[in-house]
Amino acid sequence: MSLYKLFCKTIILNEIRYPPQKILPITNNLGMNVRRAKQGDIERICELYMTAFPEDMEYLFGEPFTDIATKFLIHNFTADKNLIANCLVAEKNGKVLGVCSTRFSDYVHYKETEDFDTDSLSLKSITRMICSFGMLDYLSRVNEGECLIDFMAVDPEFRNNGIGQMLMHSATMNAIDKGCKQLCLLVSPYSIRARKLYEKLDFILERMYKTLPIFLLGDRTMFIMVKYLPPTYSSDEKQHERNDNISLQ
Repeated sequence: MSLYKLFCKTIILNEIRYPPQKILPITNNLGMNVRRAKQGDIERICELYMTAFPEDMEYLFGEPFTDIATKFLIHNFTADKNLIANCLVAEKNGKVLGVCSTRFSDYVHYKETEDFDTDSLSLKSITRMICSFGMLDYLSRVNEGECLIDFMAVDPEFRNNGIGQMLMHSATMNAIDKGCKQLCLLVSPYSIRARKLYEKLDFILERMYKTLPIFLLGDRTMFIMVKYLPPTYSSDEKQHERNDNISLQ
């Protein structure tokens, strides 16, 4: 049993297993291309992550956090080759405008470099990183037949343009291709915009986790949302993906 379980209370919000919803094709009117991320995308992905989760970075590293947080994120994406391999990016005219990171049950950390040098970090930052990342890893463990949406981030200047929906659509299709029966994700109760998007995409609140702030990046509560997937999708839907340039290249 993980020690983190001792510090976490689980509250079931919904025990009903809803029937899978048909995955409807979406129209790409932005000239956007969704593809698998490459090593050359790492710095841009880290930049998008920091703009999406500035409170988390400030909690871990203090203010200003940009330099140390950038080094930390780049190190993680560079060190773990499977991390970048499981990312999808939305690109237009050669610029990455959004990213969605996924994880499957067969995911393993594949590190090629040494751990991040913590000499430049305070004891407070190190303690918060160990506690929060440890708890988040425990809460986001992936069972067989599941696909975890690790995080999603969109350039603030291009939000409300359907980029998040396109990324989630491609992640959903990828999960179905791999035989997954459900998507799941963790979301803060304070992320109202994100929750509204996920609810629009047929995610439902299933569980709530409550713990001490040091274990959740300063928060006390985290929701897990779930979307049940159909076993297959039609050839028409596949063709729609190709026509609209929403594909995994």
